[in-house]
Amino acid sequence: MPPDTWEAREDDTCATFTPPASESALQISAARKDSEAITVEDIREFADEQVEPGTALEPVRIGTFAGLRASFIREEQRWDAWWLSQGRLLVFATFIRPMTNPEHELTQVSHSLATLTAARSAV
Repeated sequence: MPPDTWEAREDDTCATFTPPASESALQISAARKDSEAITVEDIREFADEQVEPGTALEPVRIGTFAGLRASFIREEQRWDAWWLSQGRLLVFATFIRPMTNPEHELTQVSHSLATLTAARSAV
């Protein structure tokens, strides 16, 4: 999870983590398929609905999760998005930050995502 210094809050749709004295936000949500494992095609379909046509989707492996990643500009902010799956579990994470945001926060987000684990009942 994000560093202890980041503020955390949760609502009906996601958990949001914000670094101190920053306008950035990491949002994480999850969904689960009822009966079968999530496929690469499922992930791509979900990602394609959320990014502009032509946005590069890069394959990633983070810990025990695999999926796609994209970086893009939206509403004059930098967005980094990950669609990660393990079995029937899909995790969607976005890191939204000002254009002038330092790269060290993105590094912290990457390290945080690497700590994700799925409960046995979720996969």
